[in-house]
Order: sequence, then C-alpha cells, then structure tokens
Amino acid sequence: MKTIGIIAEFNPFHKGHEYLVNQARQCCDDARIVAVMSGSYTQRGEPASFNKHARAQAAVLCGVDLVLELPLPWCASRAEAFAYGGVYLLNALGCVDLLCYGTEQGTAEEQYRLAEWLLSGDFSARLKCYLARGMSFASARESAAEEALGAGAAKLLTEPNSTLGVEYCKALIKLQSNIQPFSILRAGAAHDSPDTHSGFVSAGYIRKSLDFSFTPAVARSIFEAAPPVNAQRWQDFALICLKRMSREELALLPDVGEGLENRIFKAARAANSLEELLTAVKTKRYSHARLRRIALASLLNIRAEDLNGSPPFLKPLAFNERGREILSQARKAMKSSPAIEERVRMINLLGEEMVKMINPPNLTSNI
Repeated sequence: MKTIGIIAEFNPFHKGHEYLVNQARQCCDDARIVAVMSGSYTQRGEPASFNKHARAQAAVLCGVDLVLELPLPWCASRAEAFAYGGVYLLNALGCVDLLCYGTEQGTAEEQYRLAEWLLSGDFSARLKCYLARGMSFASARESAAEEALGAGAAKLLTEPNSTLGVEYCKALIKLQSNIQPFSILRAGAAHDSPDTHSGFVSAGYIRKSLDFSFTPAVARSIFEAAPPVNAQRWQDFALICLKRMSREELALLPDVGEGLENRIFKAARAANSLEELLTAVKTKRYSHARLRRIALASLLNIRAEDLNGSPPFLKPLAFNERGREILSQARKAMKSSPAIEERVRMINLLGEEMVKMINPPNLTSNI
C-alpha cells in the first residue's frame, strides 16, 4: 500500500484541501495519506487562526489518515525552510512514497529540474549579480532563472504554491530522498483571493469572513466551535519585544541581514503599532511577510541559528486506524536505519507519542 505525504497549514481545512486529498488518494489505489501540518504558527508570520488540534481533527475527518506537527521555527519561516522542515519529517518516517502538493502551474518534473539548477553554483553566481542591483531576493531569483533557463522556468517562481513545489523538490534533493514529487493543478480561487464564485475559496477568505460554508460539512462544526485567535494581542507583545531589543539582538533573528537590524531598530523607537513599524521598514527588498516573521521570531525568542538543524521530533496530532498503521510502519523503518542519528531521536519520541496517543480524547475517537 502506497503512503502519500502532504505538507500544509490547514488554517482552516477547506474544500480546496479536501480536493487535494481526494486527488492524491485517486493517484494510487487505496493510498494512505499523512500530512505534516503547521503547529500554532504559520508561514505568514502570525499565529494560526485556529487551534492546531481542531485543525488536525478536521483533516482526519476529511480524509487524512495521520497528521504530524511541523514545529517551530520551521512552520513560521520562509518558504525554503518551511518546505525543508516538512519534507524532512516525511522522509524521516521512512515509509512515504509520494509527496503530493497543489500548484498553479508547471509539472513536478519541471519543478524538480528547476530545483536542481537552484542548488547549483551557476544560480548562486547569477543571484549575487541581481542582488547587487538592489533587487529583492524573489525578483533576483526570478531574473536569474529567466536568464539561465528561460521565461517558462522563471514563471514557476511567480506563484506561491508553484514556488513551494520547487522548494519541496529542493528539499528532496538535499535529503537524497526516495520520495517522488507529484503535483496537482489547483482548482478554484487563488491563494488569498477574495473570489467566492468558484466553489472553492482561499483559507484567507475564511479567516477574514468566518464563513465556514466553504469548509467540508463534516468539519464545519469544529471550526464554528473553535474561537479564532486574537491577532491584535500578539502584535502588541511583538512590538514591545522589538522595542526592547538592541541592534545586536535584532541581528540574531532569522532573515535579518545586510543592515536590516538598523532599520528595524530605528522604526521600533517611533512606532505605536506593529503595523506602523512594518510599514516604515518595508521596501521592495524586504517584504511584509518577511518582516512579520521577524517580528514573530522576536516574540517567540527564535534565532537564526535555530534553523541550522532539522526538526528533532515527530509529533502526531491526530490519526485514524490507517494512520496508526503508518506510525507502526514508520517505527519499523526507522529502526532499520540506525546509522541516521536524527532518526534515533525520532524513534524514541515517536514511541512516547504513540503511547500517549493510544486513546487521545476528541481526536481519534469515532474516526
């Protein structure tokens, strides 16, 4: 039986996610689905709008067999680190055959070829030239790809999900993983689109409107009963943290470099809100999302060096009987590879979590 991996935030789980899960299962007869899901924080640089256990339970009710948590700092990091953390955990299971993800354009084969080039010395040299012109990293990378590989390859880096697909492929290459990438063309509304006429809406639309009619019916009551996170509260605390940090401390945060700590330090002294600070610091080179992640890192005491390693544990959040089979198979696969030190730690932690999760209240009962 094939096991398919998915990396997502499910914030919240909506009909587009359900479509991806169904498409993934159809690509292999009777496949099992394991999802690596962001925990309490997201790649946008803010707390998840809904409790991670509620999101995991909704995913299992809607077709996922096992949900593992993507821990900090990977879940609240840039696309490259987010993708690496998720792929690392799927690869560490030792029993995942395919990595399935949605994409706006391009095939997995095209994204894999681009990923190989992005890991080459040729890319590094071209990127430096464009960065020296004052371009943002994203624009410089796109221009370098177009110069070397043509407009078609560069276009793969213009949409959020296709870009993530390339990062997934990069992670698979770095880890020398046997997992094969498998892309599915996204249906319906684009990422963060306000469009409600296609039958699918973005998670961003649901977070803003709290209109759960676009979530699967079986999961709707979970999100209706889960109070959303107070976004303003964390922003106030993050602003206080940034105001209290020195230039030297700011320089230790993830994604801070090239003097960005000086801009943040100056803006923090005058800002009366986090949004005011972000607006003052934002430039073409420093995106709003990047700055939000930096602010969140200051609040959570995350440092750049924390991303130098790999996720140190496998933590199940919810599973059904098929998910229990994946955990059992994973534990056997890990024991057969004792030379991999990271997996040794995971074996122990996974064993502990399996004991704790034998009868997890409100998560696996009646699923």
